[in-house]
Amino acid sequence: MRIVTFIFKRLAIIGSLLLFAEVLFRAGVWESVAKPDSHSGISVTIKRAINHLEKPVDTVLLGSSRAQWGLDHAMLMAAAHERGLTHINMSFGGTHWMTIGVLTDWLKRNRPEVQGGIIATSIAEFTSVGNGTHELGIVYPFSGFDDRAWLALHVPTDATDPATFGSYSALVQYRADIRDLVVHPLDRWRSLRVSRTGANWLFDLPANPDNSCTVPIRKQAACAAFVATTPAERVLVEHCKSLGPPPAQRGDLGGIEGSKSLLALSPEFMRLKQIRARQIREIGWKIPPLIVLLPVHKMLVDEFYPKGLHEWTLSILQPLADEGVIQLLDYTDLFYARDGTDCTAFFDLYHQSAQGRMKLMSQLMPEVRQKLFSRVEKNPQKLTSK
Repeated sequence: MRIVTFIFKRLAIIGSLLLFAEVLFRAGVWESVAKPDSHSGISVTIKRAINHLEKPVDTVLLGSSRAQWGLDHAMLMAAAHERGLTHINMSFGGTHWMTIGVLTDWLKRNRPEVQGGIIATSIAEFTSVGNGTHELGIVYPFSGFDDRAWLALHVPTDATDPATFGSYSALVQYRADIRDLVVHPLDRWRSLRVSRTGANWLFDLPANPDNSCTVPIRKQAACAAFVATTPAERVLVEHCKSLGPPPAQRGDLGGIEGSKSLLALSPEFMRLKQIRARQIREIGWKIPPLIVLLPVHKMLVDEFYPKGLHEWTLSILQPLADEGVIQLLDYTDLFYARDGTDCTAFFDLYHQSAQGRMKLMSQLMPEVRQKLFSRVEKNPQKLTSK
């Protein structure tokens, strides 16, 4: 009996310590030592930069690395500044709709003065509910105790993948970063000495001057077989190789009533449609969100994405636009050309080049000025540094 009591007491102590550590990690105790170039570390940098802004934030941009490279953030900031507004960039590499949900909730709590914004996405973000466990790293610095159900909805637990339990546990989510700190403490200390203000991230990001014109990009096989001679070519060819051969069966999202449609075969797509529509309705900005469907590479559309994906995406977004819940700008096929994709517009299969960015911004900026910046009411509120 004494042995059982001893074991029970030790387990209770261990459990209490783990629970206490979980609460501390959930409260952000790890943020000050998170690896700066990790998903969580970047999020910490951006969160701190926003918290230290001493003026109201009027509009924001949310999106993935497609938005980071595809949009001119300095131009957006300048256009907002012309009207006396503050616009910031909150795009993160790897962002999917789970992150967008966490960020819009965080803004409600911490920057309630935000009146509207741009959600830069693409049709590729409408093929699945979640985008993998890496997105947990992005959202944790912004998430609260009540976000666990939202995280688990997008990253359900899987006994074969311990990382999925990060939806519920901060200790599990940060376990790799904790291990890295223990193994390489001096490297972590050196990296943390670098300033993490993140101010440039909020207002500007560089463009990539490369393009894809020297590599055959109409077909994946030709791109993967190309012998690269420059660093830019090698990046693109490796990207093509990483895709693997196109799937023999891609599915068809076009015929909603058709027996061969993915919609008829998989209830997951209908679930996705319900989740996204509900999420977008609950954003709650004073100005309806400006949802921008960014250009996509035609090779991916022709060989990898489900057939009818563009139409399927519009079946989710267009009804919301018709109701006035969102404002929709569709640039999906902006760089489609007779022989595939305008090679000057992308530097890899996902991200736009400086020239592609310029072409997109020439069309986007008049819309942003009219549909977003011109509708923002000047906010006299003064904020103190946090």
